[in-house]
Amino acid sequence: MITSAIEIRQRNKERIREAIQKHETCTKADIVKETDLSMATCSTALNEMLEAKEILKVDQVGAGIGRPSDLFSYNRDYLHVLSICVYTHADHGSLDLAVADALGGVIEQRQLTPGELSQQTIEELVAERIAADPLIRTVGIGIPGVVSDGVIEFCDIKGLEKADFVRSLSERFGVQVIVKNDMHIITYYLYHEQAERRGDFAAIYFPETSGYVGSGFIVNGHSLTGSTMLSGSVWHVAEAFGVSPDEQARLLNDRPAFLRFASQILTTICCTINPASVVLLSNSLGDADAEEILALCGKVLGPQHLPELRTDGHTFENYALGLIRLTLDSTLFPFIV
Repeated sequence: MITSAIEIRQRNKERIREAIQKHETCTKADIVKETDLSMATCSTALNEMLEAKEILKVDQVGAGIGRPSDLFSYNRDYLHVLSICVYTHADHGSLDLAVADALGGVIEQRQLTPGELSQQTIEELVAERIAADPLIRTVGIGIPGVVSDGVIEFCDIKGLEKADFVRSLSERFGVQVIVKNDMHIITYYLYHEQAERRGDFAAIYFPETSGYVGSGFIVNGHSLTGSTMLSGSVWHVAEAFGVSPDEQARLLNDRPAFLRFASQILTTICCTINPASVVLLSNSLGDADAEEILALCGKVLGPQHLPELRTDGHTFENYALGLIRLTLDSTLFPFIV
């Protein structure tokens, strides 16, 4: 809840920022109309943003009778963000590193497979990029594991466990740092990429080589992570009902059994947060599979409780793009994250 005058001003500025970013150029009158803020409020915020070089005055319109109106655009080089997606590939820790401008345009992107992936490895990479690009204001790190209060409690890459990047990087470089679970990042991105956001949202990931089924949830427009960040570890649900991770992995080789298992996971989520929309992430699931999973789920719940369901085979792309978006939103739109 926004309570203080400072928070109100910050939220007003976010609304103005969002309006300007939507358009290549716009006038103050355009911003007033889109945000429903007063002309005085917009004038104050725009002057502050001009002084900070966050926006640019690029032209004037309305030649003729009366005073011409200034035309503003967003400065894509107001700041840059660095995103580092950590993942495992062929049993090795790997990184996808990207630098993006304030509008999300990717300036640099590369994939790395260090010999040993540790906190020091990542800190050296961050030091290198910040030295090369002083416009980097925020560093976002995605990990396949559990993060609590900025500390990595558990990770598929053991060399990163107990790393506290939020403290170490912010103290060393004076930048904002976010560290998030990969599935929460993917879910955040898929939710915000919807043409129409209605109701709560879930994404479920069925990995190709393991039984560690994961999920992420958006409730009331915000990520649901839980008090100990356990939210989304739905493979534990199956384990509680007697299906071990190894058995979950073997189900991938038995199509009918796998689809029944997927429908059971979906049913559990529907009964927990009752999402309006769900995305199934897997390279081996198609539209026909989604229809069968939904039908099996419907036999238990009835058609009125079923979500809109679709499949998506671009898990890693969603992860990489999602971390860029989440890192930018955490910087420029903290009230919506």
